[in-house]
Amino acid sequence: MYPTRWLPTLALLFSLAATAFGQQADADLDSLVKALNDDNVQTRLQAIFELEQLGPKAIPGLLEALKNSDPRVRSEALVALSMLGPNANEAVPQLAKNLRSDDAQLREMSMLALGGIGPPAASAVEPLEKLLDGEDNHLAVDASLALLHIKPDDPEIRSRILKAALTGLRSSNPHTINESIFALSLLGSDAESAIPQLVEEISSAMSPERVAKAAAALGSIGVNSQAVTNALVKAFASDNPQVQGNALQALVRVRPATDPQVETLAKLLGGENETYRGMAFQGLLGLAGTSTTALDALLRFFPKATPEMTAAALDALDDTGTRMVPAFVKALGDEATRGAALKALSHLGPDAAGAVPALEGLLASPDSATKLQTLLVLAHIRSGAAPATDKIAALLDDADPQIAQAAAYALGKIGPGAKAAVPLLTAKLSSQETFLPIASAWALTNIVPDDSAVVERALPLLAKGFEEKRPQVIFEFAESVDHLGPKALPLLPTLLSVAKDGTREPVVRATAIYAIGAIGPDAKEESLGFLLKQLEAKDASVRLAAIYALANVDPQHGRRLTQLVPILLSVLEERDDVAHVQAIEALSELAEHEPEVVTELAKALQDADVHERASILAALAELGEQSQPALPAIREMLKDDRAPVRYNAGFAVGKIGPSAKEAVPDLKAGLSHPDPFQQITNAYALARVVPDDPIIAQQVLPLLERGLTTGDARVRLAIIDVLAELGPRAAPAKAAVEAATNDREPAIRRRAQRALKKLEASGTSS
Repeated sequence: MYPTRWLPTLALLFSLAATAFGQQADADLDSLVKALNDDNVQTRLQAIFELEQLGPKAIPGLLEALKNSDPRVRSEALVALSMLGPNANEAVPQLAKNLRSDDAQLREMSMLALGGIGPPAASAVEPLEKLLDGEDNHLAVDASLALLHIKPDDPEIRSRILKAALTGLRSSNPHTINESIFALSLLGSDAESAIPQLVEEISSAMSPERVAKAAAALGSIGVNSQAVTNALVKAFASDNPQVQGNALQALVRVRPATDPQVETLAKLLGGENETYRGMAFQGLLGLAGTSTTALDALLRFFPKATPEMTAAALDALDDTGTRMVPAFVKALGDEATRGAALKALSHLGPDAAGAVPALEGLLASPDSATKLQTLLVLAHIRSGAAPATDKIAALLDDADPQIAQAAAYALGKIGPGAKAAVPLLTAKLSSQETFLPIASAWALTNIVPDDSAVVERALPLLAKGFEEKRPQVIFEFAESVDHLGPKALPLLPTLLSVAKDGTREPVVRATAIYAIGAIGPDAKEESLGFLLKQLEAKDASVRLAAIYALANVDPQHGRRLTQLVPILLSVLEERDDVAHVQAIEALSELAEHEPEVVTELAKALQDADVHERASILAALAELGEQSQPALPAIREMLKDDRAPVRYNAGFAVGKIGPSAKEAVPDLKAGLSHPDPFQQITNAYALARVVPDDPIIAQQVLPLLERGLTTGDARVRLAIIDVLAELGPRAAPAKAAVEAATNDREPAIRRRAQRALKKLEASGTSS
């Protein structure tokens, strides 16, 4: 498919989906073909849309339409064939024949259709190459666009296309120039030698359309210089919205950073245009790793950023590791950027250990808010903050109770490395302040869990900690029980009391049950009966916690499959995403020890309703290769008449991987399923099961590219991952992966960047 050229048409087609013919699934083919000659453009476009939805069934009618004497009918039929993509491979011989026609429009539209079909149109490469090397530069450029989609990773063809496009830029025909620029966009970094001519186009072109295309091409090539930046900044100053948008998108993408580029993006952060502000933010985020000016602009903008922007920025830091710490340390010295730097260091956690000396200095700040935030950052750094132990411990005597409690919290998070603070913390066990003794007891059990005398003094105070209503506090105290293990047995009555308290939030009761499990077999006598009853609890999180606790308190009950598998299956039916994930993890862990769990799940598939089947298949997908014994049952689900079941079945087969080869015929058949999403799901599975099969290049990659445009972030993420796994075999999908680096989801942007490196690294080595 042509991702840019057909975008306006696609948008119009989808906007018309509910008009003209309506959306009847069994539209009459003859009437749709006849509608291609309708005088009403919307009727013709709607006919194309519905023909595309019919898939391969529409091919005979469209081929017949190509024989029509009316050029408009032929043209619209070719557009429809292009929209059908790989499904229109049956039309390739006729389209290749059209390349020899005297009708210029028929030749051009046939080339467009061949490009839309992509790799399955390989038999048309030879006549297209003749046009590529011919004297007619206009035809050569159109042929190059088709070849770029049929053989996108052929280095010889790409080199010849580059030559044709560079020649096309010197044409006097505006259409040829525009198409040449578009071809350069598709070549990406391979078109670096065209940069001077594209810069010249921006400087001298009179047509806003041409300037917009040239700016987009520079962004696709991605190589920056002072000349490129100056051209793009000039284009961004245009009054034309398309020129502005393309220029800004290019400024966001080109590397390495230049000062004018960063300055332009930084100015936009303070502008009123929300779209441009968001794009500039993403651009600076990408440049911050190599440009201190970009990072400084981001940190200064943090206080004004939306929560979504802040989250995206912090998420992006996950890829920087320790590399950005020196820049954040520098930012701590400026009040305007200190808050953002502290937030970023907190997000980096243990990776921010290099900032500890600078953070120690902030502990002496006269500003209570700064001290409090600094203590929380040191807590997130955990054991790496041990060098700051003495200065943190000194704040246990701070007049502000919040700061004293935060100091105890930070010391507890440091753990055994904070032993120097034990005397001070022990003294605070007798403090008259309400919560400080409890926080100090918690810290001590994390620092010296094997010191019996200290633990004995701390346990009564820990019991008081479980009286807290805040779930986060309960989580922290349960973690201490996990450290103490059997030594926490005196806390069992308190934990049972919390677990049985119907006024507490389910998540708090579940946490108390997990803590009971952490005590181990010593808790069996008092807790076994209660835990068994919780297997039938109304709340899924409580049932899951009981399963975990039983596995530790009484392994005999903890591994009773006839009891546990149905319970875990019932949790899969809950509309609680967290519980759903936990149940799948529990099934996975159980399957590692008890392989018959997979057999039980396969049996459950037969009698389950649609929701249960989809959930069981999701669980089997998470089990990955362990689910191979269930493959026959999963294959049956590929034929289910309910879409969610089929989708999850395809995903499960893909997660099993190469050992699911017996399902390949089913998966290949699904590539022509009338449900477009089913085609994508099966393509994903094939990419994981038979990554070396020729069908990957011919049919799977175009479908995966289409999947990257779906609204489901989980699907886009899975596709990015499988494209990364394919490595050089996914090179034809490079443009789609590049587009995913600007996805609205931070996780997808990060994974797309990593995938792109694998594709590019593989491509250069092959």
